[in-house]
Amino acid sequence: MKMLSEHIIALGLISLGLVSCGDSSEVLSSKTAAVTLPGPPNPGTIERVLPDLVIGNAVTGALRTTSANKILPVSVTVRNQTFVGTGGFKISATYQQPGGSEYTVAFNVPGQSELWYPRSNGLSGNGSSTFTGTLIFRGNLSGPVAIRFLVDSCSGEEFFPAYCHVRESREDNNYSLPFSVNL
Repeated sequence: MKMLSEHIIALGLISLGLVSCGDSSEVLSSKTAAVTLPGPPNPGTIERVLPDLVIGNAVTGALRTTSANKILPVSVTVRNQTFVGTGGFKISATYQQPGGSEYTVAFNVPGQSELWYPRSNGLSGNGSSTFTGTLIFRGNLSGPVAIRFLVDSCSGEEFFPAYCHVRESREDNNYSLPFSVNL
């Protein structure tokens, strides 16, 4: 029965034009067949697929305290989950004390021109990029805080569309999960 269902599935895929095979009788006479899967959709004939940026992971180092600030080393990886490349975007970081409001915190990445928001010129399809730097908190801030990162942020900017810099297939997954740090 399993072999018959494999033949039906293979013939169905061939008849729908989803795969091609040199000779469909080859599919029936063996358990395996060389098939060619279709490539990415053609933007001219069907709805265009959009990129999807997410925070892949965030890793922190040991908290350092100076006379004016608390400095937390971080490394944040951004991933593009589709095969379509992106234009430029930026990342922001926020913190929230228990029961308090959420505030933006400076995310300083060496070599970047902005202290608060590291930027990328874009990612290729299925590409990723890691931003390694420090979060800089006020020195008088103490206790536990929940930290989140936002990819494709418009923080500190005005008059951008709702999707910000990169229009994506999903705009609801740009925040990282919060994680707690004790300052």
